[in-house]
Amino acid sequence: SNGDEPSTARVVDKLEKKGFLKRVTDTEDKRVKLVFATKKTKEILDKLLPFASEINEEIGSCLSKSEKEDLMMLLKKVASSI
Repeated sequence: SNGDEPSTARVVDKLEKKGFLKRVTDTEDKRVKLVFATKKTKEILDKLLPFASEINEEIGSCLSKSEKEDLMMLLKKVASSI
């Protein structure tokens, strides 16, 4: 990876500082940090998901049908896990 790409840890740090994610220490293994979306993120997703299909059509014009279906499935999975 080149120096311009942010590391996952830096991205998580920024999202945590902005209140979109929270880190929790795993009760089974104290070395492990679990990352969860916050209520703030859920509220945003609840507002965006009704438009996901339309966004998928407009922005996803460069995606194949199966890639569009994968995108929708992933968005729904993220929303349901919060």
